[in-house]
Amino acid sequence: MCMVGTPCALRCFLIPPASHLPPASPMRLPPQVPQLRTRLLARSAAEWDSLAQRQATEQFGAAAAALSKQRLERMLRSFELMCGMEEQESSARQREVRGCLHGRP
Repeated sequence: MCMVGTPCALRCFLIPPASHLPPASPMRLPPQVPQLRTRLLARSAAEWDSLAQRQATEQFGAAAAALSKQRLERMLRSFELMCGMEEQESSARQREVRGCLHGRP
């Protein structure tokens, strides 16, 4: 069993053991799949280490954190905008109801 966060775990995640693969169907799998699997399995531990380091830096590094923060701020602004629209709609309805209660259309 591979430990989480190790190159071995990354390799097992990207390339599940053959016993975990669904049965092959000639219509579903292109002929390149066995060749790709063989190439991926042939990678050395150093190549997997390099891939894991690069992914950790690119996917979980400072740049990724900054991008996540930007996305979160944009979502928050959108949420605040929607809340503001909802409040405007609610106050318009209240004015409408008050107008009807006082005999105004």
